[in-house]
Order: sequence, then structure tokens, then C-alpha cells
Amino acid sequence: MLRALDQHIKKEKLFDATDQLLVGVSGGIDSIVLCHLLSGLSYKFTIAHMNFQLRGNNSVEDEKFTRNFARNLQVPFWTKRVETVKYARENGISIQMAARTLRYGWFEELTNELKLDYVITAHHADDNLETALLNLTKGTGIHGLRGIPSKVKNIVRPLLPFTKSEIEEYAMRNKLIWREDQSNQDNKYQRNKLRNEVIPEMKEINPDLSKNFILSQRRFAGLAELLDKEATRIESHHIRKDGERWILDLEWLSNPVIDLVVLHEILKKFGFGFKETIQVFEGLEEQPGKEFLNGGFRVVIDRGRILITKKSNVEIPSQLIDINDTELQTVAGNLKMRIENALEVQIVGSATVAYLDFNTLSFPLTIRKWKKGDHFYPLGMDHRKKLSDFFIDNKIDRIEKDKIHVVETGGEVCWIVGHRIDERFKVRTSTQKVFIIDCHQETK
Repeated sequence: MLRALDQHIKKEKLFDATDQLLVGVSGGIDSIVLCHLLSGLSYKFTIAHMNFQLRGNNSVEDEKFTRNFARNLQVPFWTKRVETVKYARENGISIQMAARTLRYGWFEELTNELKLDYVITAHHADDNLETALLNLTKGTGIHGLRGIPSKVKNIVRPLLPFTKSEIEEYAMRNKLIWREDQSNQDNKYQRNKLRNEVIPEMKEINPDLSKNFILSQRRFAGLAELLDKEATRIESHHIRKDGERWILDLEWLSNPVIDLVVLHEILKKFGFGFKETIQVFEGLEEQPGKEFLNGGFRVVIDRGRILITKKSNVEIPSQLIDINDTELQTVAGNLKMRIENALEVQIVGSATVAYLDFNTLSFPLTIRKWKKGDHFYPLGMDHRKKLSDFFIDNKIDRIEKDKIHVVETGGEVCWIVGHRIDERFKVRTSTQKVFIIDCHQETK
């Protein structure tokens, strides 16, 4: 096992002989074997033991045992006692999650303080199998079936290619002593139930389950990498940021089975789970405008594309603007308004500026979001048109529609802000005063 570990570390380039390592040691067989192996390979390491204070005097004995173990190996030793139960309660998380958070947080502090290169943990092949099965019960994708990664940033798990039985055999052959954690036998924890009941039953079907999973994991890792590359390729060619939204073109769709999985890789970055992605995918066959929401984002199906925006829970209230002919300027939100003599106005064609005949307006004006049923007479037309139909004709998508405001006078829409004024309120040759509204920024 010593030679096999040495070859694995070098082949996978997990760390070098000159690196300074921090090894997390509980006192159990896995971490004791790991330290014995690293010592046999002459790696320089420091032992870190966290006392979670979950098992009374047994926790104290674990700490003493690990301290003596480090002394016998003649390596530096660090320990810390934490109130795991209190931390879990204050943060509303499980004991297991609290322990993990406290442990890795402390490891990070130690590596920075002691200027160490890597954190080494004793996770092995059976841990990997448990993780994959646990993920499977929760509906994982291909990434979850990969199990535990051997190296993530500065955290390395060199024992992943080795099974629990190989570790036990090494410990017995080298007459190692370790501490048994009785809580590992408590099947109220999901992982323990898998370890103590489910996996032994599976090994009765195939005793080589752990070794076979190691091979399967390599395939899962390769498939996950292929999926990541394909999703990255699609994103680089078919998704773009447009202001506060993302636009995903759908020209790449060709294979329903593959496309669904790739779409999930893209949408999960916006918090969409696989079930939600299925709903979006099936919604592509429906009429444009269908909307899907999660905690923080909104997806809208448009013509041949998907629009993604951050979900806003803020409702913009309507604003009453009281303007009379003695006022020269007022500001309402992002709209700047002024009144000028018609002879002095040079009308410039612009969707962001409305030039209206002052005498046709009734005050106060109302600025509000458009709503269903709104209609107006588009500039240049002599018939009434619904705003919803105007948006369709001008290919204004659902997300943009939700941002649109109108200026209302006497119950009539005189301007769709940033788009079109109403024919009835335009400046004519008989106009004496021009009411100018400048949408100098986007109205949200």
C-alpha cells in the first residue's frame, strides 16, 4: 500500500515532497493509517485534531490519544475544542454540517497561520461510495455520482483509491493502534445507515463493490468533464449578457436527451434544479411568454431563445405629476420634463424623448407601469391599438414588457415611455407650447 500510495500521489500530482502538509486526524483508523503512510514516505506534515465535544469523556480521550500519536511520530500537533451543538443550533444546521464547517474553517486558519501548502484528509474509496449513494438517493446528477474529488484547491484526499479493507489490512499488518468512534454505529445518521446496513447487503451481491465503484467513478468523472465542456461551449457561443438580463439562443438544440442535461448545467448557475429545468425544457414547445421562477431568478421563454433575469420583489408605485404652465422643469424618477415655446423647439426623432402638445394634456399626469387592457393610437395611425399587440408587433419580449411604463393624461395613454407617443397628443403646426419628457435613463 505504501508503494501504491506513492505512485498515486506522483501520478496525480497531488502534492510534492517539498510541500508542507496539514493532516486532519480524528484518531480513527483511517487518519492513523494515513499519517503512518505519509511518515513512511518522508512527507513533512502537521497533525490537526478538532475536539467537537460530542461524546463526553471519549472526546477528551480521542484528543489525548492523537496528541500522543503525534508525539511518537515527532510531528507538530495542534488541537482545538469547539461547541458543535451550540454552533449547529445558532446557525440552524445539522450537527454533521456544523462539525464539517467548523473543521474546515479551522484548517483554513491553520494553513494560513502556519504557511502550509495542503490540507490532507483520510477519505477512502468506501467513503466515496457512501457519498455517491447518498447523493443518488437525493436525485443527483453525474457530478454527484463522481463522489468525493481527490483534489479541490488545497484540500487533498490521497486515500480515495484504497478500500476500507485495504486500510484495515495495512493497520493490522503494521500493528497500529487507533480509537473507535461508537457514534459510527448509530444508524439514525443517513451515512451510517448506508455504511452499516445498505452497503453490506450490496457487497453480498458483489464483494468487489468498492473496487468496481472506483472504476465507475473514473467513468463518471470523464462524463462529467465532457458535460462541463459542452455546457461551456454552448455558453460561449449562445449566451450573452444584455444589461440586467442574459439571453440564451436556442439554435444549438438538436437532441432532446442531451440538450436537457446541457440546459440544466447552464440554468443551475441561476439556481434552477433539474426538475425546474425539465419544466423549462418542456415549455419550449409552448407559446412564447411562459415564465418560470425560482428563489432569485426568472426564466422567460421567448421566440427561439430563453431570457433570464434576477427576480425583483419590488413593485414600482405609480407617480402623480402635477405640472402647470408656470413651471419650467420637474423631475419624476428617471423622467425629466420641461415646457417650451413651440417656435423654439427643434424636434429630434428619438424614442427616449416625447414631444407632446401641451394644450392636449390634462393635469396631473400619471406615470405608471402598463397593464393589460391599455390601448393608444400609435403615432402615424388613425386607429386604436392594444399595447399588448404593439409589443408583439415590435418584438418586445416579456422581460422588457415588465419594465415598461406609460404616461397617462385624463385616463388616456399619451406615451409608452421609451417607445412611441400617441397620435392624438403629437405636436402639430397649430401647437403653441410643447411639453417635453426626456427619458434620460431607463425607467425601472
